[in-house]
Formats: sequence, structure tokens, C-alpha cells
Amino acid sequence: MLRQLICVPDKQYRCLLSLYLCFSSQNLFFKINSVANVRELLQQLFTSQAEGDSVLFCQVLTVNTQENTCKCQPLNGESIIEEVRLSADGTTEGVVCVPVVGSVVGVVLVNNVMGFVALFSAVESITMRSGSLGGLVKIEALVERLNKIEQALDEIKRIFNTHTHPETGGVTSPTTTPLTQSPGSTQRKQIENDKITHG
Repeated sequence: MLRQLICVPDKQYRCLLSLYLCFSSQNLFFKINSVANVRELLQQLFTSQAEGDSVLFCQVLTVNTQENTCKCQPLNGESIIEEVRLSADGTTEGVVCVPVVGSVVGVVLVNNVMGFVALFSAVESITMRSGSLGGLVKIEALVERLNKIEQALDEIKRIFNTHTHPETGGVTSPTTTPLTQSPGSTQRKQIENDKITHG
């Protein structure tokens, strides 16, 4: 597949052009000289599916999480596409996004019988590297839980440091070796990587 750009005069044109190249399977020889030119290309891409473009917007009919495939009905009325891949090799060793049944996806056709999902309108779940380590942490719930544990530890420390025992003629004095260390209060920013989020 040959794609050649003769002239790209501005960064914003390159950004728009990159979007076009991501979804177009055509051989391209053209000169970009305006934003309107790139917008026209994008418009052609998303309105010419009936003419045989390799990206089809489809509705998800069913999902097979065992095989990591889904069955899709193209929105342009073409025949149902069976076993559209959700991963490159059918495993979950990479990143697998499972679409919601009934949602719209963008399917890239490799040939007349094989394709893979490239765009999602709604995702049921995401699995990374087999998912063997379990789900992602709910950061707010984790911070709340840690804060309760920290408060309990501080209360135990306070009771230990001030605790006395009754004895004949009075009470014992508090410990001469009080606990002084404290874990403090966990802050969300201390344990959150905001570059990857989920909901």
C-alpha cells in the first residue's frame, strides 16, 4: 500500500491528514494546500463506504468473548460480517476491547471475509495482557479505605500512648516509650496515575 505526501505546508494540515491516512486504504498521490482540501478528503472517506472503502460502520449483533470476535451488521445494508476480530490473534495477551451489543463500531476489512474492530462507540470491558492481575483499582474507594485504616492506626497509637492501669494508691503512668510514627493521610495524587483512566 503506497501513500505519498508531496507537500504539507502546516502542522494542522498534517494532523488532519494523519486522521485520513489512519482510515483510508487507497493509494494516495496528492498535494495538500489548505484545510478545506483535507476536510474534503475526510468527507470523501466517511461518505463513500457504499463504493467499497475498507472501513465500514456497523452495529454489533453478538459478541463471542471466548474467541474474541463479534458479529456485525453494516449500517449501509451490506451482508452481515461474521467473526470480526477484537484482537490480532484471538488471544487477550494484548489489549482487547469488547464492544456493547447494539453499539456502533468501525470495522476495517482485511479482505472479503475478515475484518477487525478499530473504532468503538461503547465498550463493555477492556482486557490488557490477559487480565490475570484482575481489575483496575477504584481510586476513590481505595483512598477512602486507606484513610479509614490510617485513622484506626492513629487511634490505636493514641490509646497506647495514654493508656494507664489502676494500682494500689493510684494508677500507673503512661508508657515511657510512646509510638511516634504515623502513616499520615493518603492523598489521591500519591497513588494515582491519571494517564490511564477508567469508569
